Amino acid sequence: MSNIGSAKPLNPIPIPTNMDEYIYTTDIINALDSALIGTDQQNSLQKFLDEIKDYVADWEYGETLIRDTEFPNYAAEFASDISNIDLDSWPATCIDWSAAADQLKYDYAEVQFDGISYFGRMA
Repeated sequence: MSNIGSAKPLNPIPIPTNMDEYIYTTDIINALDSALIGTDQQNSLQKFLDEIKDYVADWEYGETLIRDTEFPNYAAEFASDISNIDLDSWPATCIDWSAAADQLKYDYAEVQFDGISYFGRMA
């Protein structure tokens, strides 16, 4: 696990508006090219990208980083996408999605930004 970045983004900035759930790496890359963020934020975001490129697959093409608290929801959505199950009915309503998420994490790298853990598919 990497702990990168401590500067909080300034508003308005063109990086993800949904950082509570997901970060898209292409949004971070675009933010670095923007004049709307300060030097501290640029340095923090660049350091974060430099760190994740060794751990997260396809980061330069737009890999999604999922916030740790949202990972059980992500696991359920992922299961629904690959198996076409209805999450609102049996058997999906009987599944412990936190336990499923814990097992899914074996295929994901954990990185931290501003003290928050995110998971991205491992390189």
